[in-house]
Amino acid sequence: MLIKVKVHPETRKEETRKIKEDKFELFIRARAQNNEANMRVLEIMAEIFPQNKGIRIVKGHTTPNKIIEVLE
Repeated sequence: MLIKVKVHPETRKEETRKIKEDKFELFIRARAQNNEANMRVLEIMAEIFPQNKGIRIVKGHTTPNKIIEVLE
């Protein structure tokens, strides 16, 4: 399953908004440096989809708009 994610790094509080079944908006406290924000995004997606067999960023490693693949 492919999921579109819009990431807002370095916010005061963390929040997850589900826009559609395959579209999320994440507000995270992690910085967008040294891959910290990407690692936090993967952690949050693992919490949302606990039955997954793997999660990876397919597109958007350096941009706020990402496409995440969740293997089920």
